[in-house]
Amino acid sequence: MKKYDLIIFDCDGTLVNSHDMNHSIMAEVANRHGDLSYTMKSVEEEYLGIDYLRFFKMVAEKENISIPESAAEECVELALKNIASQMQKIDGAYEVLERLAPHTKLNVASNANKTIVLNSLSAVGIDKFFNADHVVAGRAMATPKPAPDLFLLAAEKMETSPDKCLVIEDSKAGVQGAVAAGMDVWGFTGAAHDKKERESELERMGATAIFDRLIHIADSLGY
Repeated sequence: MKKYDLIIFDCDGTLVNSHDMNHSIMAEVANRHGDLSYTMKSVEEEYLGIDYLRFFKMVAEKENISIPESAAEECVELALKNIASQMQKIDGAYEVLERLAPHTKLNVASNANKTIVLNSLSAVGIDKFFNADHVVAGRAMATPKPAPDLFLLAAEKMETSPDKCLVIEDSKAGVQGAVAAGMDVWGFTGAAHDKKERESELERMGATAIFDRLIHIADSLGY
């Protein structure tokens, strides 16, 4: 098994189970501004892995309506209010990080707002495994996933060559971005509502292995 100098995790749907909360918020705000009928499920099916700002741009174009940029900030405010009460753990997240930490560097690259990411990691008790200054999130780059920029910045911050990085992702956009960055990428389906469908999507995007339990990642790496 190839050894990696850095493992980069996505946050939402990979280390923390925040998709239901986030997609409900996105649907609520979109419906408010556009007189639409989005649901948590419809947002997940079409916009999984998409950051707030890009989501509203895509919705505005699709629905031929105008949505103010402030809608993204409304989502941030609602998420920050709800993290403490609604954030859910991903089974095995603490255990897999505990096993990996002595052997390789760890980091997070997420399209989500950085404050949300850091609060989410803290809410489920896994923030100790990451240097907050090195976490790459939100609009750290002008082009979020599926562009490779977030992953390349994460590697740069951790002083690691892209070919020595392994990315753990649960979304098509994330897998696309990691592949474009020249990194190996494994897919995670543990938080997906339809694991088989997600597995097929991630494989099509270029994930070379798929796991539905995080702890199996450490097993596969030999740690």
